[in-house]
Parts: sequence; structure tokens; C-alpha cells
Amino acid sequence: MGEAARMMSPKLLALILVCVSLFFYAGGEYFTKVWSLKPSWSLAVLATVLYTIGAILWLPALRQHGQISALSTVWSCLSIVVCVAIGVFGFSEELTMRQIIGIILALLATLLTL
Repeated sequence: MGEAARMMSPKLLALILVCVSLFFYAGGEYFTKVWSLKPSWSLAVLATVLYTIGAILWLPALRQHGQISALSTVWSCLSIVVCVAIGVFGFSEELTMRQIIGIILALLATLLTL
């Protein structure tokens, strides 16, 4: 790791790695949705590669943080937000009030676990 990474707290580094992991996960989600609309091998491979990179980045994040219960909750909640954003902004999907309330509750759950 670089000098800047060594100077960061392990939990901050873990959260940064989770965010980078989510970036690749979001790419996988986006291209999976595109594939569902127009299937092709290239889209399937691209989505799989992006998901794999995201999963690989999860490993050092967990090693830095050490608590799977808290870190997994953060990752799960943020992945919900990312998927909703992709659906709403990328594919013009609409949310019901019940779904909006569920997302808000997921965000509150995440805050309680930190």
C-alpha cells in the first residue's frame, strides 16, 4: 500500500475500499440491466468482470475493518442505494412510496451499525 493508505485509519481505508467496490458493483448492475434488455456475450462478460473486481476489493476492506457485521451492513445498504439510483436515473424506473420508505429505513439501519 502507498504512504497515504498507511497513514489512514483502518476503518476509513475500509470505507474507501467499500466505495470503490461499490463503483465496480454498480457497473456490473448497470450492464446486467442492459444485458437483460438486449442479451449479448460481451455484456455478460463485462458485467461478470465488474462484479468480480468489486468482490475482490471487498477482501482488503474486510481485512482493514475487521467486523463483517458492520461493514457488510454498510455495503448492503449502499448497494441498495446504488441499484435504486441506476434504476431511477439510468433506466427511468419509478419508485413507490413504500420503496422510498424502505430505502430510508435501510439508511437508518446503516447509521445505527456504524
